[in-house]
Amino acid sequence: AVVAKACEYLNDPPLIYIGNKMSCLKMKKLERPEPPRKKNVLLRLYYLIAEILAYSVEYLVPFLRRLTSVGILFYLALGTFTLTENNLAAQGSYVIIAGFTLSFVKASLERLIPTLLKYGLTGVYFAISSAQGKATKINMIARTITGQVLSGSTAAALTSGCILTAKWASIVNAIIISSSVGYGFSILTLVINALMEGKPPEVGAPPKKNMMQLVMKIFASVFTGGGLGVMVVYAGETGLWLESQETDAFSFQNKAGSRWTARDSIGLTALIIVLQFVVLRVILVEDRQPLDEQQLDRLPRWRSSPTLIVLRSIQFFPGFAAIPTCTLISTVMASWLADPLGLTPLYQQILLLILGVVLANISALTIHRLMDSFPQLMGFFSCVLSACVLCPWNFLFGAFTA
Repeated sequence: AVVAKACEYLNDPPLIYIGNKMSCLKMKKLERPEPPRKKNVLLRLYYLIAEILAYSVEYLVPFLRRLTSVGILFYLALGTFTLTENNLAAQGSYVIIAGFTLSFVKASLERLIPTLLKYGLTGVYFAISSAQGKATKINMIARTITGQVLSGSTAAALTSGCILTAKWASIVNAIIISSSVGYGFSILTLVINALMEGKPPEVGAPPKKNMMQLVMKIFASVFTGGGLGVMVVYAGETGLWLESQETDAFSFQNKAGSRWTARDSIGLTALIIVLQFVVLRVILVEDRQPLDEQQLDRLPRWRSSPTLIVLRSIQFFPGFAAIPTCTLISTVMASWLADPLGLTPLYQQILLLILGVVLANISALTIHRLMDSFPQLMGFFSCVLSACVLCPWNFLFGAFTA
């Protein structure tokens, strides 16, 4: 009965179907529209990424779900027919762990992974719409939130890593300080972009390129990213040497512990500057949006700027909630990834940065989408709270409960 019930669940989607009665299981190939043949390399790259994400949602994810179902069925049969009193301690724990892991993968492939891929596809769609001059005001606000969270979560994750690496404060204080620094850095980024915004283009006219705006954003990226880079340098071996003036190499290496080298500090600083330039130049909106005469009569002029809308309206809330989430994730995961993966301090910090930024952007865009539905928003926060409380105790149980 257990195996039969598992077969019923694991047959979604069916591993193989031969027949004509169930039309919902038959694939129909649609005509693929040809993308515009333009010389814009960036636009063609966007179309390529969009096709990869779309094919992954439609074909790769269902294929992986079928493989996972077969794996779960195999381990279910293995545990049912091969376990005895003699091998229960060794093989029993192996079968249970493998079954829970595959079940978690299958559940992720049913909801989490397709949602992440669709989020990525939506982001590429926003980029294509912006490049073609067809982006709407709602898309502009989502872009602005994405840029704010990318900038702030990068600063928060690096600040947390610096504090824990150099042992400047405890974990609780590191979360509080890093969250404050990250959110303040995101506000600074939005203020800089608001000061450099161009005038609204004429209706139907493409946005004009401003060389002075480009130069100023390069300078702002170097200035803001370099400010974080100073902290990164002081958290590494260079800062330890400036503090201790240690001349013995062996004693200095013992004191350094998990601090990154001077070369690693330069690499992280360059990464911060590049990400900040991408946020200011590519993600955030560079020009105000035109308002018609009716909107000018009933709306203040700052409503033409997506950056000011995020700064001065309730749209600040997604970034305000997502950046501390990134800090919490990067701080908690730092202790988990230290021993099992055996990564160098630089690679560990980059991995934590990627995890924090990705999850922070997912949280921010989810909150932005659920702003008009209070019950769903509360359900989302309940999910995040359950994961944060239960995952440190048991990752699989916390993930399933959330």
